[in-house]
Amino acid sequence: MATFGTPIELAALGDLTNAELIATDGTATQQAVDDRIAPVAADIIASDEAVRAGILEAAEAVNVVTAPPVGNTGYDLPFTSSNGKEFGGLYTDGTIELLLQRTTAAEMSRIASAADAMTKTSTTAMFAGVDSLTRGFTGGVDWNLNEAWPYLLQQSLTGGVTVSNNGTSGQPIDEFAIRIGAIKLTFTVTGGNIPASGTPVTVTTAQVIGWVPNRTSNMTGWLVTSTGVQVPGVLSRTSGGDNFALTFTPSSGTGTAVTGDVTFKSVDDSHSWDLALIWPGRNDVSFGVTGAEGSVAAHVVATLQKIVAYLAAQRKKFLIFSPSRATNEASTSANGVTNATIYSACQILWPFNTEDLGGYLASLQILTDMGLTPTSDDLTKIAAGSPAPQIIYAGDTIHYIKAVHPKIAAFAKAALVKRGWAA
Repeated sequence: MATFGTPIELAALGDLTNAELIATDGTATQQAVDDRIAPVAADIIASDEAVRAGILEAAEAVNVVTAPPVGNTGYDLPFTSSNGKEFGGLYTDGTIELLLQRTTAAEMSRIASAADAMTKTSTTAMFAGVDSLTRGFTGGVDWNLNEAWPYLLQQSLTGGVTVSNNGTSGQPIDEFAIRIGAIKLTFTVTGGNIPASGTPVTVTTAQVIGWVPNRTSNMTGWLVTSTGVQVPGVLSRTSGGDNFALTFTPSSGTGTAVTGDVTFKSVDDSHSWDLALIWPGRNDVSFGVTGAEGSVAAHVVATLQKIVAYLAAQRKKFLIFSPSRATNEASTSANGVTNATIYSACQILWPFNTEDLGGYLASLQILTDMGLTPTSDDLTKIAAGSPAPQIIYAGDTIHYIKAVHPKIAAFAKAALVKRGWAA
């Protein structure tokens, strides 16, 4: 419970003496720190009016009897009660101050709880990514969403939890990050004008994005102008196309003149306060996507850092699963070493948040859990650090049969329960 009259620190500014203990991994207690990278709350709020409105609503007091004069406290975002009293606010350094001096005990308790909740990731809303291994895909076809592990996980959890499947078949980690809003793409619009509905226009960026070279990418969303106008449409990159020149096709409007650059906002950019379940790297490893970092492993880890930074809560809740392996990738192969490097880096950066799903799926344990008897080929592959062929779709080296997905869901649930994030 917060103590009124003193600032409630929402930003981890280096002193962890009084950090709240939130969970244990069985060997060491993990402290509630902002993954060592504390976002400035003012930046989050200034960039997201929906969050700003939500914080104001959460912090509103019904009736405050005494408080400082309104407008004299220098808050970036003041909290004002319904009877016109300013009783605290958000400073630009990311701290919140509550200055309630007299109101009802119930109201004090409610506001303290609301302020506390502002620092926490939701545990009833989750989202999962990155690619076809999350989306559910075999034989060139996406599955029904209720066959893939995110939905199966949702069905296994209590308390009305929802798990959004944000996997897209074929996409690398950068494209996933763009879709959820962790990477903001900025463009110059050719001719300085977004045309009428249905008419494509070339938009160019200087940002280095790790695209899969031979894949067409289409993302629905909006181009947002410097004046805040949002033009809906589809952003497209053609297979083998220019990595810096894309096409935007508006879906409505009669034309919009543009001054300066525009920013792309995806329709999937709505999960920053949700618990993240990230299974990265498969397409980046398969296609050698290095982005601006020079190596696949460095690139994947760098984008994971952007995704973690995108998560808005002060006390972030997220899981990163080690990359899945292919049946033709021995642990000593180039791709096998890359997979291991990504996993090792994640263990160092996020020891409390990393789980070896790739290792589980390349072990005898998955066969035991599925009630399968390993073949000699299975044993050979597992000994080399690869998945057993009998759990991989026929004619494929990467995609698991549907019967594996309940086991992936069970693995994810166990990881959540271990941390006290689900039941």
